[in-house]
Amino acid sequence: MTDAPVEEVPRAHTLPPEVAARRDAALKLVRRFGDPVLKTKAMTISRFDDELREEIRRMGRLMDDALGVGLAAPQVGISHRVLVYRVVSGGPLGVLVNPEVEWSSREDEWMEEGCLSLPGVHVD
Repeated sequence: MTDAPVEEVPRAHTLPPEVAARRDAALKLVRRFGDPVLKTKAMTISRFDDELREEIRRMGRLMDDALGVGLAAPQVGISHRVLVYRVVSGGPLGVLVNPEVEWSSREDEWMEEGCLSLPGVHVD
């Protein structure tokens, strides 16, 4: 955690009403900071079946409706090591199952960051 300033950004007011309503409904399904499921190590996936594919499809739809770019299964109350993301709006859905960090750079790149579990909070 850094000492970077935390900024509240009210973004929903610039959305068309139907998009804002869909986003608000989706965000009600996302677990918020402080929820115990977000603090618990998620279970490793061992079965790659239709149930997992459906879970991934639902997560992708929810992420899109919430106007997010990434969503982890624990954020929707599922203790699985699954993450969905979309790099470009309308682009293909990316999926990581049982991800592990194998390498990281010592170089820093500063960008704005947000999280669906902390709606309205954006930091650099």
